[in-house]
Amino acid sequence: MGLNKLILAAALTLLLSGCEKSPISQIKNSDFCDGSDLSFEDTLSLKYNENIEWEQFQSSNGNDIVEVRAKSKSGETFRMQYLIQETKSGKVVPKPGYIEKNGEKSSLFGLLFLCM
Repeated sequence: MGLNKLILAAALTLLLSGCEKSPISQIKNSDFCDGSDLSFEDTLSLKYNENIEWEQFQSSNGNDIVEVRAKSKSGETFRMQYLIQETKSGKVVPKPGYIEKNGEKSSLFGLLFLCM
């Protein structure tokens, strides 16, 4: 029985350490432009305090995409897609590709509202 618990603990450790390197985890925990110690997800949750959902998928042309969808209690919505590229060392390089606020396409400058 002790060996089974050891194997289970090792498998869980590997799984959890792999999760921290996922593109979603790296984007969620990345610093943001406001100069504070808050992560991107923390900064996003200040304005969009109802719901934040993350999803990773592959587009029809084979690109890896991470999408975040957020909603505030007042009904405002935010959606952003990142094109995910990976360096040889395994570091994730997210590139903002599409931003939508309240159902309308926004420019990359739309992110500035989170910095204020």
